[in-house]
Amino acid sequence: MPVAVVGGAGSDGKTTVLELISKHLVTQGKEPLVIDANPDQNLASFFGLPEEKEADMPEICEYWEDIKQHLEGGNPDYPNKDFIVDTSPLTENSKRWNAADSNDPILKQYSRAHGGVRFMRTGTYEAKDIGAGCLHDKIGSLTFLLNHMDDGLHGENRMTFVDNAHGRDAFGTPLYAEGDVILVVARPEKKSIDIMLDYLKMADEVEKDIGIPLNVTVVGNRFSNDPAIFEAQEKIFKALAGERYVGALQNDEALERGLNSELSALVRKGFNVAASEGQDILDNINFTNKGPNLKQLNAHNQGSLEKITEALTKAERVPERKKKWMELCLGRAEYLDKLLDPSVRAQKSDFISDQHKHGHGCGHHHHGPECNH
Repeated sequence: MPVAVVGGAGSDGKTTVLELISKHLVTQGKEPLVIDANPDQNLASFFGLPEEKEADMPEICEYWEDIKQHLEGGNPDYPNKDFIVDTSPLTENSKRWNAADSNDPILKQYSRAHGGVRFMRTGTYEAKDIGAGCLHDKIGSLTFLLNHMDDGLHGENRMTFVDNAHGRDAFGTPLYAEGDVILVVARPEKKSIDIMLDYLKMADEVEKDIGIPLNVTVVGNRFSNDPAIFEAQEKIFKALAGERYVGALQNDEALERGLNSELSALVRKGFNVAASEGQDILDNINFTNKGPNLKQLNAHNQGSLEKITEALTKAERVPERKKKWMELCLGRAEYLDKLLDPSVRAQKSDFISDQHKHGHGCGHHHHGPECNH
């Protein structure tokens, strides 16, 4: 099954939509792999992962050297392992990992299971990163991992989602090249629609550059409950996104979480919140981020969720598309040659996919304190 990378504007409900799709897959007997690549790192709490299990889950970015050694340490095609980076091309001697095999060392060490879903996380910013790191530092190891995942054409059967950072900048990372489908979540608001259009425009540009169509799926969120307004919103999204638009979720009380959800539940039980003190209210709620139960969704949202999930799971895996996109990412890194003196940065890429030997003169970019993004 395919890899889906999720993007869109902030507060558009990306994580909630991802949560609903994952839960729907669980009802179908699947165990999706959900990877948190958002700097907020709040995905596990959305799914109700217990704090002790979340605390036990490794941050992938902290194990970059171990992951690199495990997957490429024995590859004779890379004599100098220091020049292996997140977008390094695979060779015949590169080691793959199988996301469908729960006994695979990568999956066992870096993921945790809960509620029928398997989780990974990249890690978030810390005080030591201030002024010395960037978004790319945290997701580079994940890009490397996904690049080495079994291609899915020979039995891999686990749907993988990446909850990426929001906004336009996220599309500029090679992580999107790993997606068999790019899921863009958008609300019927100008800021959100503008960013959705930016995603579509950037996808079109990549298509032109690599000569292979990208699979972009647009999902609307928080659409109106009024049938006439909902129909108008859908017409607008179809006009803007064309066939890439597959459906939308309406505003739904069942989708409320946090205080809104828990206070509503208290009121339904007859608790008088108006006459109670704040501490008394806190004593009667769990104050969690617990998400919705699928059975509580309204009929429209249940139908839309099924349609959206089906569209994503049927996304075709096209290894050649990823290969071409990765080549594009590596080629564009050469702009740094114009900024730095060759004696300082003796890197010039003559890379040919699946044949390039890394070493002195390699044009691959190293992220970190000297990152030029």
